[in-house]
Amino acid sequence: MNTAELTLRLPESEALFLKGFADKHKVPVSELIVYFVEHLRKVEKYQHHPDIKRFAGIIPGDIDVSTAYYEHIEDKHQ
Repeated sequence: MNTAELTLRLPESEALFLKGFADKHKVPVSELIVYFVEHLRKVEKYQHHPDIKRFAGIIPGDIDVSTAYYEHIEDKHQ
């Protein structure tokens, strides 16, 4: 695999966390970055099933779905 050098500027707290995480899991920081980039590529390529796309946006955003669900269950089982 061809490699390229990249310099990152991160907030100090994030850099320390990343180094600590890499040490704890015994992997190089560069491997963590590669894993993260691969994950981003998978997420970006992911497409929802057409049925899910069809239903997306049916429920208005101002409805508290948890409350509505529990009220429905209470009514159903009375």
